[in-house]
Amino acid sequence: MAHKKVYLEGIFDQVAPTDFQGVQRVDDEYPGKVLTFATEAAAKEAVDFTQTIPTLSGYRLLPPTLDDIFKETIQKEARHD
Repeated sequence: MAHKKVYLEGIFDQVAPTDFQGVQRVDDEYPGKVLTFATEAAAKEAVDFTQTIPTLSGYRLLPPTLDDIFKETIQKEARHD
């Protein structure tokens, strides 16, 4: 299971969460935002991009939730049918 969620902390005055390539969903989680990406590669690119923005003070790769794991498992099984 890949890391596809990234928590970004800081002030989003120089960049909008939707400016990140491959972002599928944005959730507010004070004092930052949780971005969900389509692929692990897109999440890694976002982390690299984050390091160039001085108003974003930190990031964390978030592990998948049980709900995420369940959804991915169901999708994989549906593709094999």
